[in-house]
Amino acid sequence: MLQELINKVYIINLKSCYDRKKHVEQEFKKLKINEYEIIEAIDKDNIQVQNMMKTKFVQKFPPCFRCHKIKCNCINNVLIKNQIGNWCSFINIMNDIIKKDHDNLIMICEDDIKFTESGMDIINKMINKDNLNKYNLDFEKPILIRAGSGFNSNHTLDIEPTLIEKIIMSNPCFICNKLYAKSFIKNLKTINTTSDIYIHRNILLLDETIQSFTLLPQPIYELSSCKFNKFKSEIIPKQFGKYTEKYAKIEYKDFLCIGHPRCGTTSISHYLNQMGYDVGHENMKKDGISSWMLAVNDESYPWGDVNDKLKYYFKNVIHVVRNPFDAIPSIILENKYTPSNKSYNFKKKHIKSILNIDLPNVDFNNISLIRQTEIALKTFIYWNKICELNNPTTICKIENINTLNKFNKNNSSINKVIRNSNKKYSGKVYEKPNITFDIYEKMDNTLKKELKNFCDKYDYNYLLNKNIFRINKIFDMYVPYSKTDGIFISLRTKKTWEPNVTKSLLFKFNEKNIDTFIDIGANIGYYTLFFAHKNIKTYSFEPNLENYNILCNNLKINKFNNSVVHNLGLSDSQSELEFYYKKEKSGHGTFNEKIVRQQQLNLTKKIKVDKLDNINISGKNLMIKIDIEGYELNAIKGMINLLNSNKVKVFCIEISRKFYGKDIEQQIINILKKYYSKLYIVQLKKQLIDIPLITQYDLICS
Repeated sequence: MLQELINKVYIINLKSCYDRKKHVEQEFKKLKINEYEIIEAIDKDNIQVQNMMKTKFVQKFPPCFRCHKIKCNCINNVLIKNQIGNWCSFINIMNDIIKKDHDNLIMICEDDIKFTESGMDIINKMINKDNLNKYNLDFEKPILIRAGSGFNSNHTLDIEPTLIEKIIMSNPCFICNKLYAKSFIKNLKTINTTSDIYIHRNILLLDETIQSFTLLPQPIYELSSCKFNKFKSEIIPKQFGKYTEKYAKIEYKDFLCIGHPRCGTTSISHYLNQMGYDVGHENMKKDGISSWMLAVNDESYPWGDVNDKLKYYFKNVIHVVRNPFDAIPSIILENKYTPSNKSYNFKKKHIKSILNIDLPNVDFNNISLIRQTEIALKTFIYWNKICELNNPTTICKIENINTLNKFNKNNSSINKVIRNSNKKYSGKVYEKPNITFDIYEKMDNTLKKELKNFCDKYDYNYLLNKNIFRINKIFDMYVPYSKTDGIFISLRTKKTWEPNVTKSLLFKFNEKNIDTFIDIGANIGYYTLFFAHKNIKTYSFEPNLENYNILCNNLKINKFNNSVVHNLGLSDSQSELEFYYKKEKSGHGTFNEKIVRQQQLNLTKKIKVDKLDNINISGKNLMIKIDIEGYELNAIKGMINLLNSNKVKVFCIEISRKFYGKDIEQQIINILKKYYSKLYIVQLKKQLIDIPLITQYDLICS
């Protein structure tokens, strides 16, 4: 039987722990303690715990709540639900003490306590007013007396019972008053440690009026730790000295890179590693992981060595996105050829569980290309939505990785080669399907709207705008509709222009290490865009205002910012000339009066012209492309100083004998032979020795 000074006893018991409840009832019955209240402990899954853990009231990792380091060896570095449940139990009891305004002292016990043989005698001898007066305890101030802990040498001391100021963690049993309870609630601003550290140590630093003692020999011990381990701990689940709660320790990592498969997570890990980090692709490394799968948590990922994402804290979450019109063909292969449909089935499972959207069970070998495209687009849209739910700290468009620059602390040179672009499935590379726009147009309008929203959000061109086309699979162009203009027809239908010339120029571009491209007669910008995509300086000259405006818009569409565009014609002097053109064939405007009737050019306007030598051109290794409908000789005469500088390493010109005759053709060739030893005829695939029989050809000089 307890002294009357202790007029309230609380026992904390989880409803699910009936064996503990039975034990403590028997223990108290044996000691003739009949007046007590069993308070239902707060379970780790209780709504109070869930709500509390969502707030800033509970300290989150990092750092470790024990040693305050980001990376440490503490076996429990994050406050787990069990510990917060324990906190909630004590908070509720303290509030109850305040509410009921208990007088004198209150004993708070856990349900696994055991009294030593002399335990009751020690409490009754020490916890009475006469004895406490000897220690100058003031009942008008907060009081804390520690009475029980895990079994240790303090329980078997051969000494007279005493109260000392030494702090011993004593959550199994401690005695306090209502003023302590008020101090407990008042000073609890954040939960940044375990309850015992706060109750028995930290609060003393916050409230110097608390009278704090430890009772020795300790009269009570617990049966869930140390020597007498009868019950498993419900607060810190351990087995063989290790925490069995799987989230008791969180591992700190710098990077988690996520996105849809086939959208660049392989490349991103490669780029980060070039910056000096150790980021694994689908396997966890020292600094993190790049894996599309870790957009979700799962205990069994299809690939890689991670089996639980929640065991890690990631400082930087990078959401890798890719142009959907480039990604879809690759995703179709991913869905179709991954063994056992592992990739598709994994996405399907989590899209259902997270977004509540059903994807079909399909045999990809027996459905149409339209259906394959639709499913690929759905997984693309929905998986990226799941990535967004990860609250990424960085968005990285795989086509432009500038957002990664902030991580490149050493300014390392980055090789931006796209990795895994031709992924093998079961050892084989499959050809990517050609997804035409009519296939996209046949899809559900709601899905097309989702696609447009994605493009708008991540600043991609929505190519279902019928006049924007993906050219050569690398850049986008607005191409007006035309029934007669060959350039426009080719760009709209074949998604390219002059493929043999393009291929030859690309070869020379790499061979001569070109850093500047000059496009004379740029039209709406095919060649300008092709080389601007190579991240070099470009200069474009287009006298037709309509084409000039489209060219400028096409540069904006692709966000090419290193291009200078002139609404200007080039000649051998500075002046104004009549420019002849036909609205239906904007690619055939000219200053050459001799071909006006031949080309049926029925419109005219005054255009400013200048010499290229008068234009400030930067760069050391230049490439010039000129195609200005019969006015090439005049333009060449206006760039002699530039040619004499030996900076123009490659010169490409379209020769059209029908526009100006053989004499001017020979003059052009003679000038070019002064500067270049190799004159290559693209159409004949051979070097020029004599003027060929064909009347129109492209000449690449180097």
